[in-house]
Amino acid sequence: MSQGMLGQLPLSKVLRLVGTLFLNLAGENGNLWYDELKKFVRRQPCWLPETTGLMRLKLPEFLKSNGQMPAVNLTKPHNPDSFYKDRLGLWVGSDFRRLVVAAAEPTDVGRRFKKFLRFLMEKNATGEQLKTAFPNGIFTATEFCPWLAEMIGRQPNGKVGDLLTNGFANLFLVEGVNGAVFVVSVFWHSGYRLWGVSTWPLGFGLFSGAQFVSRN
Repeated sequence: MSQGMLGQLPLSKVLRLVGTLFLNLAGENGNLWYDELKKFVRRQPCWLPETTGLMRLKLPEFLKSNGQMPAVNLTKPHNPDSFYKDRLGLWVGSDFRRLVVAAAEPTDVGRRFKKFLRFLMEKNATGEQLKTAFPNGIFTATEFCPWLAEMIGRQPNGKVGDLLTNGFANLFLVEGVNGAVFVVSVFWHSGYRLWGVSTWPLGFGLFSGAQFVSRN
């Protein structure tokens, strides 16, 4: 091999490319880069819009990409009516039970949920703005309830993880009773040491610093 060459390629160009790859793997979308890199080395199609969620060319100015929520396998059967009740470590708003839980069906163990895109809100916005930006980002009540139960179960006592526990809310668009769409807010209350789940109308003001998770 000639000095300064890697096969027929200049070593300096290869090192710059590898350095850029490492930076992306270490960045906020590192999990996405890792998944697509595995496909690339196996000579499989990669960076497809339908698998990466990158079909949108431009995000709304109030959102910043924050990677993906992990894929989830439901580890136990889920009954939304029995799970979403006030108890030690969990507070459930009455509106969430009335508007979302009432529309959710039980789910069997083993249900698999794909990775979901997540974003940080850099400016205040409303649920209407989120719905306009992500018309396909709405969860059904039946899929959202078991998914959230599994995610909360991964972060007992406010353990740091994929859901924010820093005082800011985790926001979702969920289709509930009569096909109406609501904003669901999930937050860790460090003072009371519990997870809180509440529901807001789309026109309600949402504050910067929150994390928004999109279904698509």
